Amino acid sequence: MMVMFLSSLDQTIVATALPTIVGDLSGVEHMAWVITAYTLAITVGMPLYGRLSDLIGRKTLYLIAIGLFLLGSALCGTANTMITFIFFRFIFLCHFTLNFCSGCFFRISDKGCHQSLTR
Repeated sequence: MMVMFLSSLDQTIVATALPTIVGDLSGVEHMAWVITAYTLAITVGMPLYGRLSDLIGRKTLYLIAIGLFLLGSALCGTANTMITFIFFRFIFLCHFTLNFCSGCFFRISDKGCHQSLTR
């Protein structure tokens, strides 16, 4: 549920603040890349997280993903150009892939409850 909370928190904040961020960093021509970074992070992250979870364990990988979230958040806050912001955003978004991989922590009968946050 922590990953679901972090994902919804990110989507809410970025959707609201993106026009201001782009204006401050003077990068209107790169605005589409901020959204494209999400797609790239998931495309790259899915097979990578799948293989790494087999090698180092799912719980360890879960903690690494939360660490990537924190590191990426801090780096996005220090970005001074739009290109660095997009790169840091890619690092930040690599934790989202764990949303899809987190299903392996729960029994099949409980997955729907955890994805919808209801019982």
